[in-house]
This record gives sequence, structure tokens and C-alpha cells, in this order.
Amino acid sequence: MRVLFSVFALLLAPSLFGQVEHNFTMGPSNTTCDSLVVQDLDNEQLITAVRNTTFRYHEQMKVSRYKSPRHLWFYSCNGKTGYLIAKETDEKEIIYQHVPIGSWNELLDSADPILAYRRIRSTLK
Repeated sequence: MRVLFSVFALLLAPSLFGQVEHNFTMGPSNTTCDSLVVQDLDNEQLITAVRNTTFRYHEQMKVSRYKSPRHLWFYSCNGKTGYLIAKETDEKEIIYQHVPIGSWNELLDSADPILAYRRIRSTLK
């Protein structure tokens, strides 16, 4: 029984020490957001470009059926800042760039996301 335990311990030991913590920043994997070019694009073109790009982080939030904004989307490549798309009416969508993820989290956690959106929108313009 001791021999079996010793063999098991010897086989288990390397796997415990084999886990190495890396302290470097990983680039985006399985994404295309790092190559997104946004210069000289109008609002609609930028929305289309963002939606056709693969991001590391993407969330959406349905806000209201009748009030503005109706729907919100957040896309981020680095997990720190990103693009916020707001569907203001059936015909109008607007996009904001360089939105901190903290602002998105504030929208998600807010009891009144419409008021939170208006406050955030005023700081982004």
C-alpha cells in the first residue's frame, strides 16, 4: 500500500508545481477588435464596423420599450474601455467611443438605467 501511495505522490507532485502564474498582458485571442480602424467613419459606418468585429467582451441590455434609450450594447477589446451603442428610437442609434467599463457597469447596476444613461451620455459628449 505504501508503494502505491508513493507512486501516486510522485506522479501528482509535478502537476502541482507545473501551474505557473504569468504576469504579462495577453493580447486579444479569437478577436478582430485589435485591427478595427475607426478614423473617418460616420456614426452609421462606425456602428456597422463595431458590430462586424469580434470583441473579447460584449454585453447588451434591453432598457425600455417606449423610452429612450431602448437598448444598449457594450463592446470592449481590452476590458477597460469600449464602444457603447444606444438605440434611442426605432430609426436612430448612436455610438460612443472610449467608454470606461465602469460606466457600463454603472448602467447594469442602476435601478434607473435611463437616468444613468443620460448622466453618462452628458460626460461622453
